[in-house]
Amino acid sequence: MLKRTLIRRTFLGAAIVVFAFSLSASARAAEPEPVSGFVTSADGTHINYLDWGGQRPAIVMIHGLGDDPHVFDCIARDLHNRFHVVAYARRGHGKSDAPLDRSYDLPTYVADMLSVFDGLHIEHASLIGWSMGGNEITAFAGAYPSRVDKLIYLEAGYDWSTQDIGQRLLEMMGANEPSTKDLRSIDDYARWWRKTSYGSGKPWYPAINDYLRDSVQIARDGTVTPLPTAAVMDKILPSLKSRRDYTRVGAPVLAIYADRFFPDIPADVTYNTKNATFERQMDTFRAMSIARIEREIPNTSICQLRDRTHMSIGFEGHQRLSANIRAYLAAPGNAHFRCNR
Repeated sequence: MLKRTLIRRTFLGAAIVVFAFSLSASARAAEPEPVSGFVTSADGTHINYLDWGGQRPAIVMIHGLGDDPHVFDCIARDLHNRFHVVAYARRGHGKSDAPLDRSYDLPTYVADMLSVFDGLHIEHASLIGWSMGGNEITAFAGAYPSRVDKLIYLEAGYDWSTQDIGQRLLEMMGANEPSTKDLRSIDDYARWWRKTSYGSGKPWYPAINDYLRDSVQIARDGTVTPLPTAAVMDKILPSLKSRRDYTRVGAPVLAIYADRFFPDIPADVTYNTKNATFERQMDTFRAMSIARIEREIPNTSICQLRDRTHMSIGFEGHQRLSANIRAYLAAPGNAHFRCNR
């Protein structure tokens, strides 16, 4: 259970939130709402996508483990006036099928992405992967180079097949396990998630509500079960051991990093002491990850955003993130990009 919860709640970023922070009808009416639909992958699995519309060129986005495509709501709404923006739910996540008799390996995920491209008649696109989504965009760019314009790793420039940091992550998550009390309602879980993953003092964004609605199952008694389910998670976990082959990526790359992985928990001195040790280890791993990407992908730019966690980076101050993405995608392919931190 610890291993499943760890992967689901760390570099995967699944979350639940207090639905009381909802948008008013008038505010929502002013924002672009995505069209939801399905494409069918090669093995018959139905893959849910969200299409915010907009003009080409296209951007295709894939979320982290435990997430759903609404995790991109903020930046999709920022970008749709310049790009045709699409995100989709990895099999086993959100509204996509979660078959137990089919594969969840990396080649299958790449086939699912290809089905999204072909099903929506997207000839080529820039790819944005958040967290585990870095696995798919790396492999897809290597397999189908003519269909990829640029890659953006959003807190995704980490190869989690590295065993030593994976073990440290497991140990850290042992101090972060949700209790039965945390799972008894969506509000209880929201408080736990916000405290341990997002950051207690960080601003809330109404777009998170749609994201969280699709990332869990809520029973009739109000208790919460995160997606993917435990049975599906058991099928997914082996794919996380796949080592990325950055050397096959020919497209220009922007790798965007937060400066912290977990937030501190207010007034929890014991936990925060452990977190300080882990964050120092993550600092080392992040530096090694950046060096490897720069070494193995010649046309790479690095952007490190201040005061962000692994889960807050796509929400907190999303206008600045979106402005960096917009500027990077508009720049010449061989130009080194200097981001606004």
